[in-house]
Amino acid sequence: MDGSTLEVARPRVRLRRAVWDTKVKQHGLATDTACAELLQTSQSTIHRIKEDKVEPSGKFIASALWRLPGTTFEELFEVVVTRAGD
Repeated sequence: MDGSTLEVARPRVRLRRAVWDTKVKQHGLATDTACAELLQTSQSTIHRIKEDKVEPSGKFIASALWRLPGTTFEELFEVVVTRAGD
């Protein structure tokens, strides 16, 4: 911080895409549509989360962990911190 501006850390949750791809294949899910049906969400939501266009909601996180047994939060998601404006 240079003292002239207030920098604000913005932590957010991001899907670990490579782990997601492996886990859904292990559970026999070949498409975003199949994943969406299992998680009771839309295919577009799956796509936006995978492409890091939106942050996964608490409902999405809970559903993914419930519907993909043996998967932990730490495996499937990461917390990243950016500065305001990044």
